[in-house]
Amino acid sequence: MRASLEYAIKMFGEFNRTMFDNALPPLPIQLSNAGRSLGMFVHPRQRPQAGSPDTSGCSLRISTRLDLPEVDVENTIIHEMIHYYIWYFNIPDSSPHGPAFRRKMEEINRRHNRCISIRHKSSEEQLQSDTHHRNNYICVQYHTDGRRTLTVCSRPFIFDLHRILKDNPRFCRVEWYWSMDSWFNRFPLSRSAKMYLLSDADFNAHFATATPCECDGLTFNPRPRLRR
Repeated sequence: MRASLEYAIKMFGEFNRTMFDNALPPLPIQLSNAGRSLGMFVHPRQRPQAGSPDTSGCSLRISTRLDLPEVDVENTIIHEMIHYYIWYFNIPDSSPHGPAFRRKMEEINRRHNRCISIRHKSSEEQLQSDTHHRNNYICVQYHTDGRRTLTVCSRPFIFDLHRILKDNPRFCRVEWYWSMDSWFNRFPLSRSAKMYLLSDADFNAHFATATPCECDGLTFNPRPRLRR
């Protein structure tokens, strides 16, 4: 399912009552098209005094990008409500998913038979439900040990990645492509050389229609060339 605004508001109220003792003031809930995070608790940088009624600038964002089981949508809402709970009561924690977050998460899982986790791992079927089209700038690396990997690069960082890779002895060569195939949505837009293994089957299926490009460190242009 893809969450509707009415459903998200309804479940926020139910979970607030059953899991958070109605301690969380209502706040705006928004639907988003985010591809890398199923949910997000947005808040001002400045923490409030514990239990302060002022929640201006706060909101919950729930992504409708993927077609998920209902339980995953619910767990996403609860996950973001835990972030809200920790922020609202100004509970010290060492990181966004530190000990305080984990204690509250494990308490809810235990008491309410839930399976909330720190990160959601999407199934192949769920990933295929992401049909959003974006401009993908893809660097394919051919390693000297025979592996082939890819990086989906954030557009402003193409030349940075080119400089990192161009004279690296680990690679026989690198190639650049552009594609709007939604299959590439499963990879984050990287600012660095974050590489993912690329199988022959995936290469043949998703690069057949990709546009080969040339990058020289100063210009990036589509250019027809023979597939090696």
